[in-house]
Amino acid sequence: MSLSTTCGRLGTVVGTRPLMFFLASIALFFISVLLLGAIPPEIRLSFDDGYTTSGAPSKRELQTQMEYFGAKGKPWYMALFAEPRDQENGSMTESKEYDEFKSFYKRIKTNIVIRQDGNRSITYMDYCGSTCDVNDQIFKTHGKDIVKSRLTALYFMAFPNNTQASDDLRHFEAIVSDQVTRHNADMTKVTTITQHGARGMQMEIARGMKFVLGKLIGGVFLAGIVTLICFVILNRIHGRSNGRVLLLSFGAMFLPLMSLISAAAFCSFIGIHTNTISVVAPALTFALGIDGMLILYNSWISSHKTINVKDRMSEVFASCFPSITIVSSAAIGLVVGGLFPIEEYAILSFYMGITIVFVYAYQMCFFPALMLWCSSVDTHSPLTQEQSKPTKLAKRPWSVRQMPFEFTLAQNFHRVVVLSGPSPSYIPWVIKDSLGFVGIQVWFEFFNVLYFIKKPPRFDDPSSYRRFKNMISEIESLPGNINKSAMMWINDFERHTGMTGNESALNMELFKEFITHEIYKAWNSGVRYRYEGDVPIITQMLYIGAYEGVKTMRDKANLLSQCRRVVANYPEFDVVPFDTDVGMVDVILQISYVAYLIPLSILIGISVVAMVFVGNLTLSSIVVISSILIFLGAKLALLFTILTLEHDQINDDVQRLTLTFRRMLYPAAMSAIAGSMVFFPMILTNVVIFRWLAVINLFILVAGVTHTVLVTPLILISLPSKLAGTWFFCTQNQKNDHVAMKSLST
Repeated sequence: MSLSTTCGRLGTVVGTRPLMFFLASIALFFISVLLLGAIPPEIRLSFDDGYTTSGAPSKRELQTQMEYFGAKGKPWYMALFAEPRDQENGSMTESKEYDEFKSFYKRIKTNIVIRQDGNRSITYMDYCGSTCDVNDQIFKTHGKDIVKSRLTALYFMAFPNNTQASDDLRHFEAIVSDQVTRHNADMTKVTTITQHGARGMQMEIARGMKFVLGKLIGGVFLAGIVTLICFVILNRIHGRSNGRVLLLSFGAMFLPLMSLISAAAFCSFIGIHTNTISVVAPALTFALGIDGMLILYNSWISSHKTINVKDRMSEVFASCFPSITIVSSAAIGLVVGGLFPIEEYAILSFYMGITIVFVYAYQMCFFPALMLWCSSVDTHSPLTQEQSKPTKLAKRPWSVRQMPFEFTLAQNFHRVVVLSGPSPSYIPWVIKDSLGFVGIQVWFEFFNVLYFIKKPPRFDDPSSYRRFKNMISEIESLPGNINKSAMMWINDFERHTGMTGNESALNMELFKEFITHEIYKAWNSGVRYRYEGDVPIITQMLYIGAYEGVKTMRDKANLLSQCRRVVANYPEFDVVPFDTDVGMVDVILQISYVAYLIPLSILIGISVVAMVFVGNLTLSSIVVISSILIFLGAKLALLFTILTLEHDQINDDVQRLTLTFRRMLYPAAMSAIAGSMVFFPMILTNVVIFRWLAVINLFILVAGVTHTVLVTPLILISLPSKLAGTWFFCTQNQKNDHVAMKSLST
């Protein structure tokens, strides 16, 4: 039994009992709403976890950091950046600026009470552990080597290992935020302070999401208006009179929302959370849903051979649902993508797949009944027949009508990871006027790599020390390294002991005097040691490298990759390079694994489907080649290409082109335009990623139409008809020089 026959029989059942299927779909939707209310989805806006594989290098690097500081919990960071309010004449080394920031630092470090635990006050000092004194070195060098500074940075770090500790630190960050706000509002202060932290960034992301929510809602209404116009145009084209088109348009816009809610309820029920990159789902759902409904409606009002509802619905289902089914089969690959080792992308893939399933279900049960009631059979009149002879269609005329939306899914999946990929920091998700955006920019301006040296050399052994110095020399030769800016205890040790730096070994007998010195004892947080008698043995140590020219997360990923390669050449020291964004670095480095593998699986699937259902190698190859344009931004191109190829197998040239453009430019083009309207208002937003999504959607529309009107017809004009016939390789033709569409100009 063919797919067309099966769909026709399904249409007969739906046409016989439309009310039953309509009520079933409404019941499914209300169950979804109740389920979503009972089990609200968990929303994760952070990029800290779930965007890399379990074996990513950053996992070990983060673990090394925790082990070095003797912690077991997940790292927590906060930074404060202070600048003189007078940018021209001020300096952070001047007494007023210096004393003001020092006082602010000490107040929040020791005096802020996070909460009361009985008679005990909990402060930051209860959580910072071995990192409490990491900033003290700055306030011990005032008036010495540093003569002027435009900006001073202080870093706060802790490793909360339980929920209470995490909540306390988030509350501490909130209190500090209030202190910073009051400080900056006081115009008598000579410094301006910027706070940067995870809580603040997540709040800014949430604010950004709320900021664009109104525009997204506006986009939905805009898409609804365009959809209404599309239905009206289709009625005018086919000479139909339908006073209920407004209700039909409302139902058409409600269907994608029903699908999104049902998919969210299902995912929440099975314990899957919602992440930030799920923002692409509405655009995909509206594009796919509106397209299917316009195709169904176009077929419904253009059919005139039968007046019986059951037979009419059977005819429409047999004509349209094979294509809709093929498109919706993309859900299989996306659901299987839920098994991907990268959790958040697997969740996105699974959610998109489930959404497609619900779109398909509602298109089958909800919309046909609505279409029947809003545009009943007795309102139709036969179309004027202008053909002098019957049009001879190739086999399976339905087979590839809507397959390009599988590529739309692939392209949109690729789009979200690429938008967040080249620089997937918090920047694209934050409103540009927020202080969080300022904090990000300052954070990138001061970039340091921490090298945890787990097996330091014997510094009193010339051979071992020479090998160590070679490694340091290689690290310092990396692009962007700031000369003489590196920090490790050896530099201060040589300065304290009067060494020149050219020694073949260090006199470790002086180490105890150095590490207990009032100024240099701060290095106790940067070096781990033990004594064997009077001889100190360095067991672990930190080396901090400073770099410039690191403007984006992509730059940071490139630099850290080079750092990893350098230290890999010295395995005897077991060096682990670290930065607070190592997790995001691995997101960038592994993003191609996601950005291409899932879309590629969809493209491979659609290529196989094209081979099977188009039934012609040449035309199938054109479909596959057109799919490449999806990754260049032309999602409409493939939709129009396949519709063109479908009718390219009609024998008569003029009829072929006429029928192609009649069926192609109306439902397909209008559905694409309506679907693109969802993100159109995002052009006016200040949140970068949404603005780029809107721009890309407009580019897709223009590029797709260009490909349709110019490229595809030109390709098909040049094809001999025997290569574009009904046989797989070629069709025998009495006129071997016959060219497809040679009568295009007639």
